[in-house]
Amino acid sequence: MDAGRRSKSGLWGGLDFVVGSRVDDGGMRTSELADRAGVNAETLRYYERRGLLERPPRMPGGYRDYPADAVGLLRFINRAQQLGFALDEVDELLHLPAVGGPRRPPGRRRVDPE
Repeated sequence: MDAGRRSKSGLWGGLDFVVGSRVDDGGMRTSELADRAGVNAETLRYYERRGLLERPPRMPGGYRDYPADAVGLLRFINRAQQLGFALDEVDELLHLPAVGGPRRPPGRRRVDPE
């Protein structure tokens, strides 16, 4: 098959038609994630050891393959630290149950239009 034709998915084994180039599947290597989130690569590994960042799957070559949403998580951790939260406190924040609370302040009720 020549390079001008593609399979239905446009991929063969996760590689694009340019030899050795990966198709962007949303995943990132350590250095790319660190750059996007504004942290050091060692910080990512430290957060993994502490349980703040889930250990990502590995690519066939052994590189970590972080999901795109890891950028937001790292920015959250970084911002929480800037606001004075210790990493233990950030860990607690990240593990709070997602429980919905009231949408309006107590004592206020919704007024239906007539």
